[in-house]
Amino acid sequence: MVRKAVWVVLGFACFGFVVTAGIMPLKVSAEDARFVIEVSSETQEGVKAEMVDTLLALQTIVNKTLEGDGSAIAEAIKPLTTSGVRGHPEIRMFFRNYPDMSTVWRQMGRYGMHATFDRIESLALIQPLDKEAMLEETGTLLGYCSGCHMTFTMP
Repeated sequence: MVRKAVWVVLGFACFGFVVTAGIMPLKVSAEDARFVIEVSSETQEGVKAEMVDTLLALQTIVNKTLEGDGSAIAEAIKPLTTSGVRGHPEIRMFFRNYPDMSTVWRQMGRYGMHATFDRIESLALIQPLDKEAMLEETGTLLGYCSGCHMTFTMP
């Protein structure tokens, strides 16, 4: 069964609150509400490594935004932008069997998280750094992270 769930991320920015929200489908089961992506252990490790890179990039975004260092932000996130991300052919092949979930994966991944990294990169190159806009986009980014982790899992 597929239900819709609403995700909301609240964050405190230097100049006020940052709020982002969206709607995502959730596959509901008795054991776990997340959709299981079954791919090789090698692909799983690659995806997990990208998640660690994403967390490190988020830490850099927050720290360097507070310092006003846009060039360090742009450098740290370049591999996570839509032009920098490599993708995983095995995941694309897996999702060919699940077109609805493939659409959700792309919306949260390429058109969500990675496109938000694109916007953050653009903001990082403008000086002086607009800290409020940067933290607002970071809140959006965290919403995609949460949404994806609430929707998908790997065994």
